[in-house]
Amino acid sequence: MHRWKIIVLILIIVIVIAFGGIIVFKNKTNADLDKNHQRLIREEYNITLSFRYFSKVSNKIDIMEFLLPEGETTSISIDIWNRALLGSIKIEILDGKQNVLFRQFGRSMNRKNDIKLLGGSYQLKVDFTSAFFGALGLGLKGDIVWCQSLDESRFTEISPGPEDEFHWPYFLYVPQEIKNARLMIIPNNTGEFDDFRIHEEKAKAEKLYQYAGCVSSFKTYPGVGHTITPEIQEDIVKFLLNL
Repeated sequence: MHRWKIIVLILIIVIVIAFGGIIVFKNKTNADLDKNHQRLIREEYNITLSFRYFSKVSNKIDIMEFLLPEGETTSISIDIWNRALLGSIKIEILDGKQNVLFRQFGRSMNRKNDIKLLGGSYQLKVDFTSAFFGALGLGLKGDIVWCQSLDESRFTEISPGPEDEFHWPYFLYVPQEIKNARLMIIPNNTGEFDDFRIHEEKAKAEKLYQYAGCVSSFKTYPGVGHTITPEIQEDIVKFLLNL
């Protein structure tokens, strides 16, 4: 009986030490993830992502889409920082045909990779299903346009009809609570790109509407250097003069 008491006591001590070690690991990992995020900002990464997967609920696959300008080869940098207690994560970049163009996996990573990609649509896929209890920091640098997800209950996309006096769609945002009885028009100064999706995603990325408390409209129109008809060119000029 005395022997069993000693065994139980030893087990309790081991559990307490292990639990304390896990708490220390979690706190240090969180702090290091925040430091990594600040480093990415200082190094001018235009996209920074942080993931904390300290429970099985977080173990999933995240798929995010981004665009690169059509008609040219773009060099992008991807910075990966990961620390997991158990297992490993997998990070992939896939093209529109689901071909894997880049793949990295591991339990502990602190790597930077430079990749050259043709213009088009790509997916960044992060697989957490084999990892447990950790954190991941990602940074992407380059001429990248991140695709945005909009709340369909708050946003409506208005497309031009044959009789309408506008040529490109725009988004209308209606907040849950309207604090100002005004309509705010948000311009889209994307620049010159032949890929219309870039103009659309740039417009969707505009965050000013979140703070205005009023109905907002943001346009998606190509830059003045885009190949357009004289009639459309005239409409653009009129729009710019009336901003």
